[in-house]
Amino acid sequence: MLEPLRQYAAVRITADEAAEAAGRHARYFQEFAEGAAPDLHGPRQLEWLARLETEHDNLRVALAWGLEAGDADLGLRTVTALAWFWLVRRHMAEAMAWFDRVLAARGGSSSARASALVQSGFTGSVERHDDLEGCLAQILEGLAQFVDLGDEQGVKTAQTYEAVILWFQRDLEASNLKLVEIQAAH
Repeated sequence: MLEPLRQYAAVRITADEAAEAAGRHARYFQEFAEGAAPDLHGPRQLEWLARLETEHDNLRVALAWGLEAGDADLGLRTVTALAWFWLVRRHMAEAMAWFDRVLAARGGSSSARASALVQSGFTGSVERHDDLEGCLAQILEGLAQFVDLGDEQGVKTAQTYEAVILWFQRDLEASNLKLVEIQAAH
């Protein structure tokens, strides 16, 4: 039933109306993903994982629209919000493809770009075992931006992920020292 409705609407809507509707759709799903992100680490995790899985196609459409429309901030914020979902649900190849595309786009706020870099580096460390140095470089680039922005939570998250990558690289002493440093600073 939805396909005939979509076809009917497609012949009756102007290009401007279609672009406006697509933008509203994309922003709605950006906000949906961002609203879900905190609950992916709490007691409602299973509920939100299921909801995000149900809306996964809509989230893909929103990301694609953001890239096509040149709305880098929408893409950066959406991939960052979806990182844990993709990790838990094992959508790793797709996650990395979206991170790569969104981070290659120009623009977006410094904060959104820093968050996407850090999440991409961490998520990539699970998928790209042969490139832990590249993953660490993304995290450190995001960390430097968070330091410049004075974003303490961003710094703490980036430093924690840095410690995890060091642990993955079997540099246990450096990982432990980084974790002690994080705890002492915060």
